[in-house]
Amino acid sequence: MLKKGMGRTLLGMAGMISQGVDYNQNSEHNLDNALFHHIPVATGRRLGRTAKGYLALVPEGTRKGDQIGLFEGAKVPVILREARDTSAAWELVGVGYVHGIMDGEGWNERRCEVITVV
Repeated sequence: MLKKGMGRTLLGMAGMISQGVDYNQNSEHNLDNALFHHIPVATGRRLGRTAKGYLALVPEGTRKGDQIGLFEGAKVPVILREARDTSAAWELVGVGYVHGIMDGEGWNERRCEVITVV
């Protein structure tokens, strides 16, 4: 469980969220919409694509510009947003699934930094 405070993470490894797909009945993505909503794990999630081209399943509240972080010891990537009060801290949006980095492929010890999560 991620608690408030500091932790080592690899930010921007997959890139920031660059696109979201709007799932509504009049969308050109009706087939995707129908399939997407029948996957129980997707409840409360949105499909997005990172700036580096990774497909991601992220919390509904995720916005363009949010960052994907990998925390040392965590089993899943987290979605982070720069805190409004300060650019030195991050807010936790939630956890996500990013296809292609779920089995440690994105971890790079040299690129880790200590951040503050509020």
